[in-house]
Amino acid sequence: MHKFLTLRTIAKFEPLMRRLGVSDVARSRDGFLTAYREAGRQGKPVSVRLKRRDGFIARHMAQAIGNDEALFKADGLPTRRHLALVAWA
Repeated sequence: MHKFLTLRTIAKFEPLMRRLGVSDVARSRDGFLTAYREAGRQGKPVSVRLKRRDGFIARHMAQAIGNDEALFKADGLPTRRHLALVAWA
């Protein structure tokens, strides 16, 4: 299982995600990020969608590594793929 980002870290990237239209599904009402927030508010361990989360992260990291992709653009901003990974905590 991949380590989780904090909600505070994710929140820093959300305006950019919204502006670029990245990870609309993960950020939706029924998406992973909403469930992650709710679990945090309730003080419960995150058990929702873990298999799907790990698959998403593994698949996208394998593609990034296989394609020798940087996760940051030349201007220092995260790439769309990087933002999508952040949306999955």
